Amino acid sequence: FTPPTKSLTAITNTVLLACHHPSATVDGSTNNHTMTIGGNTSTRRFGPYDYLGYTKTDHGGSVYFDGTADYYIAPFSITGVSNITVEAWIYMESISSHNVIYSQYPNANAGDYSGRHMFYVATQDSKLKYWVADDGTAEHSEVLKFNTWYHVAYVRDGNTIKLYVNGKGETSGITFDRAIYSENINLVAEPHNSNHFEGYVTDYRITYNST
Repeated sequence: FTPPTKSLTAITNTVLLACHHPSATVDGSTNNHTMTIGGNTSTRRFGPYDYLGYTKTDHGGSVYFDGTADYYIAPFSITGVSNITVEAWIYMESISSHNVIYSQYPNANAGDYSGRHMFYVATQDSKLKYWVADDGTAEHSEVLKFNTWYHVAYVRDGNTIKLYVNGKGETSGITFDRAIYSENINLVAEPHNSNHFEGYVTDYRITYNST
């Protein structure tokens, strides 16, 4: 997996491209999803490509999440999708609860759904993880630091999960064999348990059949 060196675009089978536009509500994929935003997220002129003099075309920006009820809701589910890639650039300022990048979690009776899942940086050890209820937790070995840009991704190929940090992939010891329910995807939060991201996110892309 090669981390991008410039702003992402909507490639074939991209179902969502978020946190990349001066307007925080824009989905850059051809689906043009209407994004629902919670909290007071804001767009900043700050991103992982700032190694040269800033230009909007080359460097874009990022969306700031303050860790308090800030999140996006993408109006679709991954029900029936077996191959999927979720990737983003993240920059953490702190971590008081799990810094969640992606979750699909029911709004009620969560314990009844064995297929709920979450992609996040864990509070206890600052490692990238992917958790599936009743299947377990996949973990990448690298410890992520604050105030540093990282390109992170999880790739699901059938029932196999692989996690990436800056292009370094590690295959997990868990399999994803639970049914996915039809629930909207939460970006940069898991509101059910008040897990929210603290820092910046940019070039957030979800792609089907891309492993």
